[in-house]
Amino acid sequence: MENFILSIIIPHHNTPGLLQRCIDSIPSTEGIQTIIIDDNSDPILMDFEHFPGKDRKDFEIYLTKEGRGAGYARNVGLQHAKGEWLLFADSDDFFTKGFYDVVSKRFGTDVDMVMFKDDSVDSDTLEPSNRSENINNRIDECLAGKTTAKEASIRVQSPWCRLIRRSFVERNGIRFDEVMACNDTMFTTKCTCLADKVDVSPEVIYTVTYRQGSLWDSRKKNPKNYLTRLEVQIRRNKYVKQFGYQPLPVMGYVVKGIKVSFITFLRALWMAVSR
Repeated sequence: MENFILSIIIPHHNTPGLLQRCIDSIPSTEGIQTIIIDDNSDPILMDFEHFPGKDRKDFEIYLTKEGRGAGYARNVGLQHAKGEWLLFADSDDFFTKGFYDVVSKRFGTDVDMVMFKDDSVDSDTLEPSNRSENINNRIDECLAGKTTAKEASIRVQSPWCRLIRRSFVERNGIRFDEVMACNDTMFTTKCTCLADKVDVSPEVIYTVTYRQGSLWDSRKKNPKNYLTRLEVQIRRNKYVKQFGYQPLPVMGYVVKGIKVSFITFLRALWMAVSR
């Protein structure tokens, strides 16, 4: 068995060019295990037999035919992870140059999770976007002494930009929700609430992208996507209250349902008041 210090888990579906960009940002360095979980991509688009790097010892590719989404794919990745530490990436994003040097400074520490800053760009043009504002603002607040690291982390629901100790995840049985949207919310929330020690860093390790047609983009248009997100937020609020954190207001989110459809708004309102 390889002695990996870091496992990087990347779910993928039908974006081979972007996936290549993502893995090109990961150095071929001893100690890194890169796990790609392809969630039922079209074989015409994705030819893993001739995929660059498939023969690298540090790359592992798992093909799933269930088509159950990124949460399921990430859980498959966790089943195969061997590293002491975990990083997660979306296949249409990429790591910043020198990220491994940054995260490796944390390998000998006693933290369960470290949250880093990120950059954000348009996937096609690489022009700056605003997707990184939330995580970067929370980290700045913490570094300024306005909040604790856990308080900063609980307000960020994405799994990327987080270095997480794998033994902590396994010991607490933390897994991703296998739902069509917000599959990462409960994972990151549980990691924050159950961790003994969380830290933040001002260093940037990752570039998150905005892409039309992505799952993140479709949240504004798809009723099922929208309602799933609301349901997850309601569950999240119930969970964090057990640990003394303030729930996030959902009524503003409910009102936005009218932009999807009036029926979606009524369903969202019923969900919010009945729970």
